[in-house]
Amino acid sequence: MAGLFHEFIANLQAEGVAKTSHFQVTIPTIPGILSTQFPNYSRLLAFRCESAELPGRQLATQDTRIYGPVYKIPYQSLYQEVTLTFLETQDLFIRQFFEAWIDGVLESTTNLLNYFNTFVTDISITQFDVTRKTGEDSLHTIAKWSLLNAYPTNINQMPLAWSEDGFHRVTITLAYQYYEMSRFERNTPPYPLLNTNPNT
Repeated sequence: MAGLFHEFIANLQAEGVAKTSHFQVTIPTIPGILSTQFPNYSRLLAFRCESAELPGRQLATQDTRIYGPVYKIPYQSLYQEVTLTFLETQDLFIRQFFEAWIDGVLESTTNLLNYFNTFVTDISITQFDVTRKTGEDSLHTIAKWSLLNAYPTNINQMPLAWSEDGFHRVTITLAYQYYEMSRFERNTPPYPLLNTNPNT
């Protein structure tokens, strides 16, 4: 038993653990419906994304029986929605950004649905690892999830109270068509943080 314990500790020391705090969310390309309204948005959103989720995937199945016991046959992939939480700016820029995005999906006054390709964009969620070399910590990319054809479906309520003096946070739910996961080798060079298009 002692040998298993030491092997477990040695494995943790050798392989490490991925930390939930080492991530970055980027929206590199703004949807067409917002292209003229919100300049210089991408870097701010990347800084302000306080929490996120790595996407989930499920196989939809149906019961099948040819002979013997019933067993399940998969027939479709189901991609779970992702929730992002942003620390709001003083002028409520982030709330205004996502309000405009949702209104660009389905106009609030007319209930008219816009064309799909005008309100979707790809969103990336990158997971980092910390590698210590020569006394300095550097971030290395472990994996990146690209949410393809994503758009917001929900803006959560933001509570107000005279009895508290906290910060506003905006929580967004995103739907997307599917995701692609990119894996990186352990010797990948350090990732340039917030490497977004300087022209956005």
